Amino acid sequence: MKRNNPARPRAVAALALLLTALVAFALSCGSTHPLPPIAAGEGMQHIPGKIVWHALLTDDVAGAEKFYGKLCGWTFQAMDENSPYTTIRLGTRDVGTIVEVKDTKGMRITQWLSFMSVDDVDRAAQMCRETGSVLRGPLDLPGFGRVALVRDAVGAPLVLVRSESGDPADGVEPVVGTWLWNDYVTTDTEAGVRFYNELAGYEAGAADADSPGGYWLLSASGRARAGMFAAPDSVGPHWLPYLRVADTQSATKLSEELGATVLMAPNADIRNGSSAIIQDPNGAVLVLQQYPF
Repeated sequence: MKRNNPARPRAVAALALLLTALVAFALSCGSTHPLPPIAAGEGMQHIPGKIVWHALLTDDVAGAEKFYGKLCGWTFQAMDENSPYTTIRLGTRDVGTIVEVKDTKGMRITQWLSFMSVDDVDRAAQMCRETGSVLRGPLDLPGFGRVALVRDAVGAPLVLVRSESGDPADGVEPVVGTWLWNDYVTTDTEAGVRFYNELAGYEAGAADADSPGGYWLLSASGRARAGMFAAPDSVGPHWLPYLRVADTQSATKLSEELGATVLMAPNADIRNGSSAIIQDPNGAVLVLQQYPF
C-alpha cells in the first residue's frame, strides 16, 4: 500500500507556492469578519471525519467568480468592502468561501482547501504538531466555528473545524452544482491512513482493485467519507474535491471554453465516462462528476 516518490523540482516548486497560499490564508483567519454558518438551520449534529466546507484561495476573485458563475450557476456575496471573504451560493445554499490572497509576487497559488469536522480542534491540532504541522490556530471564527489550519503527516493541507452550527446532515444527496465527494491524494497511503485513523477514526478498504495504483474508501462514523489513491509523480499530497454536474461531457467542454485546462478527459473505462479532472483558469484542480454513474 505504501508509495514514496522522490522529490522532483516541480513538486518542490508546487510546495513553495502552496505554502505561500497557506500562510496568506492563515493570516486572513485572524480577520474579525464573520463567515457564514456551515449548517444553517440543520441542527447541531457534529460528524467527525466528514468534509463539511470548501474554500477557494485565489488572488483573482473576479476571475474565479466569472468562471464558476458560468460553469456552476453560483452567485457570490462579498462579506464587506474590507473583508478577504466572499460567500459562494447556489440559490439559497451556501456552497463555500472564496478567500482573497494578496501579495503573491506573481506566483500562481489558486487552490481549493477542504475543511474536516473533528470533535476537538485543540486535541486534533496537538496531534498534528506531533505528526504533521500546524500553520495557524486553533482559533475561533465568529459564526463559523473553531478552526486550525494544518498539514497532515504526509504534507497535505486541510482545515480542522468544530462548527458552531453543527455539520451538514448525512443522507442528503448533494444537488448539481454542489460538492459531491473528496479524494485524498497521498504520496504515502500507509502513513495517511494511520494519521486519519487517529485524527477522525478513518478505516481504509480497497474499493477498486483494477484502478492503477489502487483506490481505497476511507470510512468514519459508519459511512464512506472519502476516497484515497497514490499521488502521481510530481504531484504533492492534497485533498481533491468533486463537484457534481448534470453531464460531465458538457461540463468539461464548457470549462474548456471558459479557460480551464482538462487534466483528465471523460474516459469510458473510468466510471463509465462520468468523471473529468480540470484545472480552473487560475490553477485550482477539481473533479467534475456526474452522479449516479
